[in-house]
Amino acid sequence: MFIKMVAMDMDGTLLNDDLKVSDTDKETIYNCLKKGIYIVFLTARSYISANSYAQEMRINIPMVCYNGALIRDSYFGYLYYKNTISLDLARWILNEALKENVYAKVYIEDKFYIKNFNKEAENYSQIFKTKYEICDIEKIDEEPYMIVLKDDELKLKYFTKKIINKSKYKNMFSYTSSKTGNLEITNKNTNKGRALEILSEYLNIKKENILAIGNSLNDISMLNFAGIGVAMKNSDIELKNNWHDISQYSNNESGVSHIIKDFLNL
Repeated sequence: MFIKMVAMDMDGTLLNDDLKVSDTDKETIYNCLKKGIYIVFLTARSYISANSYAQEMRINIPMVCYNGALIRDSYFGYLYYKNTISLDLARWILNEALKENVYAKVYIEDKFYIKNFNKEAENYSQIFKTKYEICDIEKIDEEPYMIVLKDDELKLKYFTKKIINKSKYKNMFSYTSSKTGNLEITNKNTNKGRALEILSEYLNIKKENILAIGNSLNDISMLNFAGIGVAMKNSDIELKNNWHDISQYSNNESGVSHIIKDFLNL
């Protein structure tokens, strides 16, 4: 199978536990680009956060952000695609979250908004290079790319069931999770797999010529879409239980490079 594109998740896949890209993975990415193979980063992160890695590596690649709600290139910021949540839906979800005392973050462009100050937001802002503002989030006046709810798993499951089963909006949004304690809500039919499909059509690349690599539940859609999908050794248990091709290497062992070299002669 001839690989023309390698699509990779960032946190837990390309990035090690110190949130760094190993020199080995950098070299492999450079070699792919030299051979004319597209590299795509797909992440729940904001564009400015994800793009900091592409800028550091001095590469121009497509970036899929907010779990598929936004596709831009890393150098010129060219917009391939965007899909935001309607204001009515976003405000309803945020009001419901506030009623249940569930912590919510709202992502609009390259900034996130919260109701009240907390240390988590401050730490996140510094680590993920994304600015934030405090406001009445239930009264936002711009359509967001993504709403992230954070709480314990049991409470999030209850909240998810509530908004799915009792909402007039129940068929108007998608949800997934990139890590424990996160519920990430985007517009209907928004996910990494759909974004990869849109991008591959734009670049005239067939799905069978795509290698996708991920480690979390929000990666399942892109692993399913790609001709070859490989899960990292350190993948979530639920992903491992539902996926057939699992690498013997983790994100701390330059697993991305090992996987790519299994399919490409670099």
